[in-house]
Amino acid sequence: MTTHWLIRLRALALVLTVSGSSFSLVDAAELRLRKGLVEQRADRALITVAARFDHVKSTVNTLDKDCDLHAPIRTEEIRVAVVGEFMNACSTGLDPAEVRRWTASGEEKIEGVLRIWFEHPGDKNEVLTEEKPLAAYSSSNPPHAVEVHPITRVGDRSFLSAIGPVQKDGQVFKAKGPQQLTSLLRRKITVQEYDGQDGEEYLSIESGCCLPNYFRLSAVFRSAPKATQDGRSAVVDLVSGQKVLAARIRMFSIDGTTANEAFGKLKTGTRFIFWGITRLDAAKLLKAAEDGTGESMPIPVEFVLLAIE
Repeated sequence: MTTHWLIRLRALALVLTVSGSSFSLVDAAELRLRKGLVEQRADRALITVAARFDHVKSTVNTLDKDCDLHAPIRTEEIRVAVVGEFMNACSTGLDPAEVRRWTASGEEKIEGVLRIWFEHPGDKNEVLTEEKPLAAYSSSNPPHAVEVHPITRVGDRSFLSAIGPVQKDGQVFKAKGPQQLTSLLRRKITVQEYDGQDGEEYLSIESGCCLPNYFRLSAVFRSAPKATQDGRSAVVDLVSGQKVLAARIRMFSIDGTTANEAFGKLKTGTRFIFWGITRLDAAKLLKAAEDGTGESMPIPVEFVLLAIE
């Protein structure tokens, strides 16, 4: 198997132009996740872990900053930093102090969308790995490339009703659109199988930072939705007018949401406008790792559905 130093050598030779600026993958952060964990979750939206909150942010983000509440979690089931986020927290009145109390006496079952996504992975050349014990969090936004976002359930508390367009008092958060999607699709990552120091088999994923979260886009169904373990999935083309911006993109919906019910009624060829949250397509990550080239590839984006307009 190709060793990890070859990934670095390939990255050293690669300079990319992204959104008009120079970007080198040698400056990227790296995430090492157990391959088995990625395989288990590759074809569904959600994950449920026994976890506790740690360093919940003391304030809720205002609407212009996305209305979320950051609630980092610690769990033995994902052994890197994981940030949990509650959607529409500024409009539902969620109290950070109350969230802290929910796991003050021990772990709870926390459910939500599992996102592998390099929004805040830390400094360049940061290595986030499950190979070694997880350091203590020192803030509500530790360097991370894994999230449970949005959180859908904590114990017997459901947050499914908060999943939808980000809004408060009639004002709507400005989600990203076709222009930002085009910029995102220019981004590159590298993916490689990696033999861990602990004997486990890992996926090594390298990416630059600051990838966007919420999008409002138009799509056309390429395949009718099919049932998953926790909702539905389909393949769509992302479009702007008559132009196809991205073809054959996976989309997942979440059981129990209004969006899931609307999703299930749409037919192949239907055009619709949706709100979605981004994440890396785990099936494409696994395929890239198995191909074993270690070369850079276009970022494999997929969406978890939040609302259909």
